[in-house]
Amino acid sequence: MYDALETHLAAASWDDAAALVPRLEALEADLRPLADARRLATADQAALWAAADALAGAIERRRAAALRLTSAVRAATAARLGALHASRARAARYRSAAADAVFASRRA
Repeated sequence: MYDALETHLAAASWDDAAALVPRLEALEADLRPLADARRLATADQAALWAAADALAGAIERRRAAALRLTSAVRAATAARLGALHASRARAARYRSAAADAVFASRRA
């Protein structure tokens, strides 16, 4: 949700960003009891929260790495397709020789 909001804000797409605000407010309201429970957690519960935070951080790092990898693969694929298109366009300019070619030299 926040990724989509950041994308809209970076693109200066204000209407799309504003459309997400009600969903964000509802999500934050739904999560408020969980945040309150975390704030009042015992030491054992705090350790569980820390483990959950570590797991979430690891997932986020893997997501970011996967996004970088897919972006690099997409760029490489786009470059390859562009090169193939250019090669094909150059090849389309050439025609095969006619079957009954006329040679200018008698030695041919």
